Amino acid sequence: MTKQLQILLALKALVALALPGAKIRGFDKDASKPEKIGAHGCVIGHPGDPGQPEVDLSPLAYNYRHEMFLEVAAPDGAGGEDLDALFAPIDAAIAADRTLGGLAHWIEAGTPDRNDRTTDSVATTNWAVVPIIAEYSCSSPLASA
Repeated sequence: MTKQLQILLALKALVALALPGAKIRGFDKDASKPEKIGAHGCVIGHPGDPGQPEVDLSPLAYNYRHEMFLEVAAPDGAGGEDLDALFAPIDAAIAADRTLGGLAHWIEAGTPDRNDRTTDSVATTNWAVVPIIAEYSCSSPLASA
């Protein structure tokens, strides 16, 4: 399993523990939006792009600053303070494990970008996109991919 996938799955587990009962999608598979947001909210993880690494030659290491994204929807799509209430447990979980169990050098969340989005299957729902930055190293670009 690549380092990138390990980090994505660790982030998924971190979010699932922080928000028990929330619908957790994406990360490594189905990233579609649900037709209905449940009573505990929804988080959809997007892997983003690790970009080009910085390379250390001695010892050889490929260093990534990988930006991933969490799309977060409040319980029943309520938004506002209900949406804010989902950020606090995610933030606390990240603060409690900045290395994702030693997989990363450091992870941190960025400022949420709030958007009202309307689709055919989902009523107007207040979603926020939260960037998550993971800094990590591997011994080969193929180990990251």
